[in-house]
Amino acid sequence: MWLMPRLLESRCKFSSFVGMEMLLMMNRHDEEWPRAYVALQEASKGKVVPQEIQEWIKPRVAKHKHLVGGVTFIDEVPKLASGKIQRKIMRDWAKKDAELMKGNFKARF
Repeated sequence: MWLMPRLLESRCKFSSFVGMEMLLMMNRHDEEWPRAYVALQEASKGKVVPQEIQEWIKPRVAKHKHLVGGVTFIDEVPKLASGKIQRKIMRDWAKKDAELMKGNFKARF
């Protein structure tokens, strides 16, 4: 099932606690699992847990777009000097996270 990451990213931008959010896909069991890397606003740091973001997004998107790959907080989204987001670095993070979480996943459907 195809998921456009920028569509889900745009949904998260309306959350009051998210400063910047990037969605990546983790590949597990031949499926893509949406996973969010979130840079929280200063006021929200230490007050929000990943499960809150997962629950916040659920009623706003279709079931196959739920953040079943999890949510990870980051200090900042990696960008080039021009301001372009370095998605390759974040894809590498997602690959490493998928390996670390190996065995904790079950098929979604």
